[in-house]
Amino acid sequence: MTKPKSALIIEDNEDIVQAVSLAFQIRWPSITIFSTASGEEGVLKVEDNNPSFVIVDLNLTDINGFEVIKEIRTFSKVPVIVLSIKNSEADIVRALELGADDYILKPFHQLELTSRVNAQLRHGEVGEGECLILGDYSLDLAERVLSVDNQSISLTRIESIVLETLFNRAGHVVSHTALAEQIWGDTHPNTVRNVRIHIKRLRNKLEKKGGILYLIQTKQGVGYSVQTKPLTPPNLSILKNIDTNSCR
Repeated sequence: MTKPKSALIIEDNEDIVQAVSLAFQIRWPSITIFSTASGEEGVLKVEDNNPSFVIVDLNLTDINGFEVIKEIRTFSKVPVIVLSIKNSEADIVRALELGADDYILKPFHQLELTSRVNAQLRHGEVGEGECLILGDYSLDLAERVLSVDNQSISLTRIESIVLETLFNRAGHVVSHTALAEQIWGDTHPNTVRNVRIHIKRLRNKLEKKGGILYLIQTKQGVGYSVQTKPLTPPNLSILKNIDTNSCR
């Protein structure tokens, strides 16, 4: 039996709270919605109510949304989606690095908001032990961990989806649009920019935390592909032996 959906909205603008609530109620009529204007109270509500997902603004009356994300990630893996007027790449990357699963700009479209929330919920339903093996890499889809050469790197939901999509298309270039459809179920305004930001952050994470270079290759103006040998310069030979097994 599917668990009833519940949402926590951490936002100090009541008009935004009402607009977000309406969008969710249209999409999921039986959803339970909690809201608060306080970041500190929002963190407590995550603990107390265990919502299906969290919507958080960055400009709050007490602690900011960055601090909220950081606090939530100390005890919960609940999907956290930022809804903010801040549109700089620095703010988006900072929120993602602190543990946000997605970032949506205000003003927002109701369909985009609900479809991107639904994508987070859908991709959270991965069976235990599901794993992709590509060359020297092992991608644990349930735990969202990439392993190679005794290194393990934790991934966000979106990073895991990106690598899963690229692994399944090894030897082929996956377009920005195709990646967006896998991540969010559709394409929306700023889709290409969002995909590029996630890819850039993922590359930096792989390099800094695992010393993994050149895994994700760019086809300028088209999209991305993966290469199976870590710590080597890019080349044209990509192994295509992808297996879905239990993780190593």
